[in-house]
Amino acid sequence: MSGLAGFGVDLFAGARARRRSRIHDRRIHDRRILYVDDELLMRLAVARLLRGAGAVCIGTGTHDQAVVLLAFEPALDLAILDFEMPDGDVGRLVRRLRWQRPALPVVGTSAGDRRSEFAARGVDRFLPKPWALDDLIRVADWSEVPSS
Repeated sequence: MSGLAGFGVDLFAGARARRRSRIHDRRIHDRRILYVDDELLMRLAVARLLRGAGAVCIGTGTHDQAVVLLAFEPALDLAILDFEMPDGDVGRLVRRLRWQRPALPVVGTSAGDRRSEFAARGVDRFLPKPWALDDLIRVADWSEVPSS
């Protein structure tokens, strides 16, 4: 077992991750979030982060999938959209989402500062990558625990 230590293997990482996943953030617990990003690893990481906080993450890798999911998902609290997607301009997706759900809050996310580009496409909330749960809560304005 000591031979593994040289490779930086943490034998208890899985147990710690499971324990952390049981600790829910009440500000985000039970919220339903649509996450649109063409990078599978990003979708998986965000889904794990949100699940660990007690939220439901519905991830998709294309604009068309996002629109279809929105049609069949009765309640969403937020949509998070990546800026650079291979299947078109995020502005078109924003228009399509707003047509289906005018009141759905939308947050733009990107590794570069695309705040002004998102704003030009009708998205006034921006979350720079990489982001943490507290960043999302702040940008989504979820400082209070939702009423039941």
